[in-house]
Amino acid sequence: MKRFIVILFSLSFICITGCGNSKKEKYALSVNGHDITVSEFDKTVEYIRQSMIKMAPQSALETVSSEVRKNAARQLIANDLMLDEAKRRGLNYDSAAVETVFSRFQSQFGNKETFVEELKKNGETEAGIRKQMQDGATIDTLLKIIFAGITDADSGAIETYYKENKSKFAKDGKIRVSQIFFPFDSLSSTDDGKKKLLGKAKAVLAEVKSGKDFAKIANKNGSGTAAASDGGDLGWFGPADLNADLSVPLLKIKVGEVSDVITTEKGYHILKKTDMDTSTVMAYSDVKDQIGMMLNMKKKNDAINGLVDSLMVKAKISYHDTSLVPMAKSSDPM
Repeated sequence: MKRFIVILFSLSFICITGCGNSKKEKYALSVNGHDITVSEFDKTVEYIRQSMIKMAPQSALETVSSEVRKNAARQLIANDLMLDEAKRRGLNYDSAAVETVFSRFQSQFGNKETFVEELKKNGETEAGIRKQMQDGATIDTLLKIIFAGITDADSGAIETYYKENKSKFAKDGKIRVSQIFFPFDSLSSTDDGKKKLLGKAKAVLAEVKSGKDFAKIANKNGSGTAAASDGGDLGWFGPADLNADLSVPLLKIKVGEVSDVITTEKGYHILKKTDMDTSTVMAYSDVKDQIGMMLNMKKKNDAINGLVDSLMVKAKISYHDTSLVPMAKSSDPM
């Protein structure tokens, strides 16, 4: 399993820990005697999920995986242990930075009265929020020390990564599609109606397969879309632009070939792949900055993971929710 710490400096961790906790609530885990409640854990999971959605909107439809839950547990453990380590080293926080962040956070509520009321609804206080920010800033001080000895990836490392991972920088190819469409309507929504419509679609397909001009047949028989009057041309599509019912059959045929009759919830389709733009690899000059940032981020993540691993060995950690117990370390470097 790939291990990682999401580099979210704790100043950003507002109201993930310590907000609205109930003394009667069950605990998810504990770190050196500090109990972390289920609601604190759930808020961390949701914070990570929202971060993932920002990077990949399609993940909003996915369920929270066990890996995400384990990562949330590690994040909470890391925050506790790094705060303790910062205090052990006698580190402090930048009070001016905390005040700036606090003022920005408070201003989101419009006025002081609304701010206090919203905190009260969540079982939190102004002092509690300030304490969270101060703890976060203290961890930031520790992280700055850890990162101080890390150098940015050089051009050689960036170019090597590009050459060894070109497939990661391939732009998806596109296909051009024409269609003859037989939509379901009030007359064809019954079993008998669908049977008759399917018979018509198969008859038209037979004409196309016999060599007759697809565009002319589309102009004559297609309906339901504006493309019907343009030889059935639908334009260009990427792999993710069409639903699987249509994209899968298209992937199986070559340019110039015609599909069998395809059934979807909307009707019957006959598709022709008229053109194709194959995948191309993005130029090194277009992605080198992106690779550099990624490699630099990995260096920082590795440094944090190394520190957290060393602290976890000496810590007393109890997983009240046993599903959060980390898996054995993987040798996978990425």
